[in-house]
Amino acid sequence: MLRRILTPPVICALIIISPQRLFAQLSTTDSNYLSSSLEEAILTFQSSLKENSHLFNGWQNTNYEQLSLNHPYFMQDSMQLGNVLYDGTLYKNIPLLYDESNDNLLTLSYFSATPYPPGYAVQKKQRMDLVKEKISRFTIAGHQFIRLDSSAPNMREGFYESAYKGNSTMYIKRSKKYIEEAKQKDVEIRYEIFDEYYIFCENRFYHIKSKKLLVNAFPGKEAQVKSFLNSLPIKFRKNKEKVIFETVKYYDQLMAAGSK
Repeated sequence: MLRRILTPPVICALIIISPQRLFAQLSTTDSNYLSSSLEEAILTFQSSLKENSHLFNGWQNTNYEQLSLNHPYFMQDSMQLGNVLYDGTLYKNIPLLYDESNDNLLTLSYFSATPYPPGYAVQKKQRMDLVKEKISRFTIAGHQFIRLDSSAPNMREGFYESAYKGNSTMYIKRSKKYIEEAKQKDVEIRYEIFDEYYIFCENRFYHIKSKKLLVNAFPGKEAQVKSFLNSLPIKFRKNKEKVIFETVKYYDQLMAAGSK
């Protein structure tokens, strides 16, 4: 029987006709199992699509008040390369910017596999919000965020950083609030940080607002956790994020020791 050999143009045509099939497996994993050649083909395909990609179905972002003392974005006021699982498709190494004030994820209205020109990311007409409901998760600078819907009790819908994952999971709701404050004859404009911390343990979410609530988030291990917290050189009020992170790690150690 004769076998038909697919030439590169035919292969590209098949990819364009049926991208869903190519990316279907990426919705459940970060594609670690894919060969480097296939990953390279996917990136080349994304680059060739440019503005025709279904990633570009959000809306233009008008940026923020430039007169403010700081900015509403995660980590820095410029695009960083990251990954996003968007509408069932994993996009890798694309420019992203997370707006903590509006809980929006931004990209550029055009990108390619090559570095974008200096200053390209700061021009507000070229920034675009992605559709929130189509984002499952994204990663920026090694920080992974996932979208939780309203089905999670005691937690509002939105993006949460998955700061630690083991026997229990630590989530952080990153947010910044726009503040205008009168200062003599001037008005000071700034964005203040209002982060919230959650722990998911034993199929339940705990909103960690105090040291006591942190202890109660680990049923059956309250005494050990309380003793551990008292031994820490850092205090809860001074650095909540660090204390919660270390406590969740300690709980994992307790669970591992108990399973031996």
